[in-house]
Amino acid sequence: MGKLKYQPTLRPPVDFYSLSNLRLSLLLLVVICGALFGNATTAALGQSTAPVQDEHAPSDPALPVLDKINTIRRLAGLQPVELDEALSRACRLHAQYLVTNRADPKAQGLGAHTERQELPGYTSEGERVARTSNICWGKDVAGAIDLWMAGLSHRIPLLRPNLKRIGLGSEGDIVVADVVSGVGEFNLNAIPYPADGQSNVSTEFGVDMPDPLPKEAPRNAGYPITLLFPFVSKIAGVEAELIDSAGTKIEFHLSDPERPATSFPQQSTICLIPTKPLAANTTYKVSIKANVDGWVVRKSWSFLTREAQIRK
Repeated sequence: MGKLKYQPTLRPPVDFYSLSNLRLSLLLLVVICGALFGNATTAALGQSTAPVQDEHAPSDPALPVLDKINTIRRLAGLQPVELDEALSRACRLHAQYLVTNRADPKAQGLGAHTERQELPGYTSEGERVARTSNICWGKDVAGAIDLWMAGLSHRIPLLRPNLKRIGLGSEGDIVVADVVSGVGEFNLNAIPYPADGQSNVSTEFGVDMPDPLPKEAPRNAGYPITLLFPFVSKIAGVEAELIDSAGTKIEFHLSDPERPATSFPQQSTICLIPTKPLAANTTYKVSIKANVDGWVVRKSWSFLTREAQIRK
């Protein structure tokens, strides 16, 4: 299936109201995350000879990443996740595999989400986790989370209400996070992000693969806004509005399961990507209306962007 084209959408005003006692039917969906690239000019690393540690120590670089993920989840009203050592070991193995084979085209792009037995560093553990992980190049372990949250496909698994355990591993400037294997029981809550009342929100779109922006659109878009539903059968008829504190309607690209931005699974998520970076220190209100498994759902919330950043 080819990439679907869609146009920037400026929605007319909609009368939004709350709806209670919503019951949603469930549909099991297999989630496979895409790859995320860092700076293309990052220097190549040689083969790693560092052994994989079976136990994480207090200095383990995965721990600040876990804290950052749980801070984001708490902002969204979600329960924290735990670090799973077995999954983390597999993530470290796969990160080492990617460093070892960095110059090989077979391990680049979406090829990073598998391991080939003919390449050095292959392990069955790494191969399994490669298919269920977010991967980041060119950032430290904490910076990877900011990049994932500034995109679409990589943000979704981090905000799953039923995510219980994650694996985290890194080697050099490559970070691997298994955000699928530790999914537990179903949860019916719809999760907005940025969360209602959240402050210090970033203003710009990050880097994502597959790219949810139209090919002809400027790349300096705004921070993505998502409403993530549980595993439901159908989301259709989406209408959305984004306005700033002055009442100005903000133009945005709309991507939803009925009209996805790419052929990559939309995963029961509605996404608004402003066509331009959001203004600093500004309150924005989001309003979304959709038909979810036959129920009309309306959701409104607001957030505040961060202060203007001074570039040095």
